[in-house]
Amino acid sequence: MTASAHDDASPRERVSRVPALAAIVVRPRATMRRILDHPPYRGVHLIVVAAMFSSALSDMNWNDAGGAAAAIDPRLTLAIVIGLLILMPLIAIAFFYLLTASATLAGRLVGGSGGFRQVRAAIAWGFAPIVWALVYRIPAAIFWVEATVAAPQPILRVGSDTVVYRSGGLFGGAPWWQVVLLACLDLAIVAWYLIVASACLAEA
Repeated sequence: MTASAHDDASPRERVSRVPALAAIVVRPRATMRRILDHPPYRGVHLIVVAAMFSSALSDMNWNDAGGAAAAIDPRLTLAIVIGLLILMPLIAIAFFYLLTASATLAGRLVGGSGGFRQVRAAIAWGFAPIVWALVYRIPAAIFWVEATVAAPQPILRVGSDTVVYRSGGLFGGAPWWQVVLLACLDLAIVAWYLIVASACLAEA
């Protein structure tokens, strides 16, 4: 009887049983409609900050950051880290609100009826694939540091009587398969994001 009831459930009812962050990347429109039907829209800022952190993991050169941190006073390093932890989310949220305002205005110009809060929720939940990228970006940032650098950087060292130049190489010293795997995963995330974000925004 229980199995029969489960089989007879509508797709929207089945989606409602799955956590929204997981459901949104599989059935974005149905999940977004469920979210929009139940205001207030909690968690939008947390999703935006998580997406920002995921993007930072992918874009930052951790080797250069570690070398710079080791070269300055530890107290200054701590102050910089704390400042970035405060400033970067604020910048991300400010950009997010600017993007929301622009999307809301553009929607009105083409006949859309979604309000600012609905569009804000849709844009935030559209970032879900980028948040899920943390599943592989965090381990990569820890164990595959060389492979996370977007492009190999040449090294130039000038001594008192010597000048040494060494090319970064095609993959910057990382195993080729790590670089290729991360590049493929990032391309898949970009495509996934475009699909989910478009569906969420259309629903709003």
